[in-house]
Amino acid sequence: MTALAKQIAEKAELKSFKTPDEVREFPKGRLELMKIGGATIGRAIFEPGWRWATSVQPIAKTSSCEAPHFQYHIAGVLRIRMDDGTELSTPSKKSIARLAYARRRRASPRRI
Repeated sequence: MTALAKQIAEKAELKSFKTPDEVREFPKGRLELMKIGGATIGRAIFEPGWRWATSVQPIAKTSSCEAPHFQYHIAGVLRIRMDDGTELSTPSKKSIARLAYARRRRASPRRI
């Protein structure tokens, strides 16, 4: 094995959401988190009727979500309203939304 191949192999990680490092549960949903490659990635599962304002805001105690996001939607449609009034509708398997440092006011998924 070359030195480069050995270095890559030593840094390679394999994880599965079958065993996340952390699970955060909230009304009508949950967030599963894994730390890998020096970063944290998450999988959010929202049930019909989930809304930021009623499911997460009481726990976070902020007016909107303050975390930056880079996301891919597997199923359903997530509707997002930013603090500045911008609205996004992110359909499954077609959208990647980068919501960085622009705070969201509320978001609610719609099952299709």
